[in-house]
Amino acid sequence: MNHHKAAAATIAAAAALNLAFGTAFAAADHISVGNGLYFAITTATTVGYGDITPRGWLAHLLAVAMMLTVVPLFAATFSLFTSGLTAGHVRRAEQAIKDHVTATPGTRG
Repeated sequence: MNHHKAAAATIAAAAALNLAFGTAFAAADHISVGNGLYFAITTATTVGYGDITPRGWLAHLLAVAMMLTVVPLFAATFSLFTSGLTAGHVRRAEQAIKDHVTATPGTRG
């Protein structure tokens, strides 16, 4: 699987988990689904304004699970994108060097 496909799969998994955790958090904390998703997004992006906080033990458990799964998945996505970009630059640089070496007349003698 190439870097872009892996990154897309990782971000899709993170988004799906974030949606599921946000909805479950809303039910556990007896708040609206919109507020639950808002909490999930601010937690996943590590912004965490603190205006919505878990109140019950189940909400705390869901928040911890969200932090231990969704946050690393988003971080992995950025890592995959970065390594894919880097690998592309390295391949182009290697090809440019090979092209230069083969196009340059022999100066060794």
